[in-house]
Order: sequence, then C-alpha cells, then structure tokens
Amino acid sequence: MDKMTRKQKRKKENEINYFGEFSKIKNHFFKDLNKKLAIVKDKRNQNYVTYTPEIILFTVIMKNVSGIVSMNKMTKDFNNDAVIENIKRH
Repeated sequence: MDKMTRKQKRKKENEINYFGEFSKIKNHFFKDLNKKLAIVKDKRNQNYVTYTPEIILFTVIMKNVSGIVSMNKMTKDFNNDAVIENIKRH
C-alpha cells in the first residue's frame, strides 16, 4: 500500500464535514443536548440579549469540535449564511 503524502492528508482533512460528523454523534449519543443547553439560566440583562444561552453554548462547542483555537477565528469562520442556518437548526 502506498503511503499518503502530507499534501494528500491535508486534502483529505479539508474534505471532512466536521459539523455533519458532530451532528451524527450528538444525535446518537446526546439526543437531549439542546434541551440541556436550553435550560441554562441567563443572568444577563434581557434588554441587551441577542442570542440565547443555548445558541452561544452550542456555537462554542462547535468551535472546539472544529479545532478552532481563537474566538476571532471562530467569528471569521462561522460568519456565513450556511453556518448560521446549521447552528439555528441544531
């Protein structure tokens, strides 16, 4: 069997849909994860709240699952319509 080059490994890693893979695992092992995130108490002033704790926590979990190491990179990478729709649905 031929060894895979680093370039081929990088290409293969780029083809992985981390969000889809995480969704499969979440739905199989943690069916009630969203319900548990939804019951987190929100002590912020409700006049200034744009996102619920459930969305914020799920977004941070997805940041970590995706291997993103900084909040700035998460903001840059997640700021597109496809990601926003996926996070809203799950």
